[in-house]
Amino acid sequence: MFSDATVFDCRTGAPSRISPEVLGYMHAQITRQREMARHDSNVNVLEPWTQACAAMITAAMAGVPTGDQRRDAFTPQAGLYMARDLEYVYDEVLREPFPQPNALRLFTQDSSVPVGAESHTVRRLYQEGEVGWYKDGTAVKRVDIAQREMTFPVKYATTSFGYSIFQRMNAQFAQSRGTASFDMHGEKMRAAREMMIEFNNRAWWYGAPQVGLFGVVNYPWLPKKAIATAFNETSDPRDILHELNRLADFPHEQSNTVFQPDRMACSPAVRNYLFTTPWSPLDSSGKTIGKYFLENHARITAIDEAYELAGVGPNNEDGILVWMGNRNGIAIVAPGGAFNALPPQEVKFDLEINCWAGNGGVLMRDAGANVLGYVTPPTT
Repeated sequence: MFSDATVFDCRTGAPSRISPEVLGYMHAQITRQREMARHDSNVNVLEPWTQACAAMITAAMAGVPTGDQRRDAFTPQAGLYMARDLEYVYDEVLREPFPQPNALRLFTQDSSVPVGAESHTVRRLYQEGEVGWYKDGTAVKRVDIAQREMTFPVKYATTSFGYSIFQRMNAQFAQSRGTASFDMHGEKMRAAREMMIEFNNRAWWYGAPQVGLFGVVNYPWLPKKAIATAFNETSDPRDILHELNRLADFPHEQSNTVFQPDRMACSPAVRNYLFTTPWSPLDSSGKTIGKYFLENHARITAIDEAYELAGVGPNNEDGILVWMGNRNGIAIVAPGGAFNALPPQEVKFDLEINCWAGNGGVLMRDAGANVLGYVTPPTT
């Protein structure tokens, strides 16, 4: 009456110990009793014979596997701990390291330009005229003044991040369970801030010609000097020291001591060479070029490093920047600050956070106080 496959599917997911013929007979008897019960409510469906059949089935099925796994397969050898129960997870979360944006560290930040301005203008007053010795019958010399102005654009860099409320609930649940040790909102805000500052840092160093912003390297009025002496092992260290002093003193001498540059920065390769190479083979003290220079220069007391100065020359030379370390030397224009985030905006189940930062490029009010030198760096 029933095939082996039917017996398998009707019972418990495993082959029955009762033959198909016997099982079919039992099934027919139980069905007959149920049909009688539909017509006569006094008929007991589980009459003694039917109860006996049920008992036979129960006894026959004892030990038969249920579902996909046998009960007698649960043994202590299966193990007590679940996957990853014995795994230690560090609380710290490793993050990708980024180089420090050196424009904010080295230069004055000019925040005088208000948010909303589309440009900023610097005015300069010029004086001209003559003075002469008085002589009877001659005209007295005269002086006069004139005014010029320079206008620079202000641009706004933007970015955003977002997540759904369900993703936020996932993060909160993971934190409550101790399976996550970071705040999703805070980490995304941190990523937006780092990328925004790095984006503007590049504009402050190299400019953004596509939007009309000037940076340090491409500032049109910054004096630039090409140094013939290579800053590497092919040159005499004493010649390198001489060129370093000439570059540092150039604005001071050219302005007849008006400008007093007191800051210097160079690429990491050049700085490392300066502070690892003895300045003279005749000096038994072993002082390096950099140390000897700083101990003897009148104004510059430190040489900073800036990776942004690597390969900035027309022939891929590295740069050495000398500047006056105040507002008139080099100032980065950042209306509203280096980073701003608007309040979260809700759209259905999503949250969107928009971020922005103003950038007016670099301003050198006294560009003659600064100089950028191009040098051949040491070989690696």
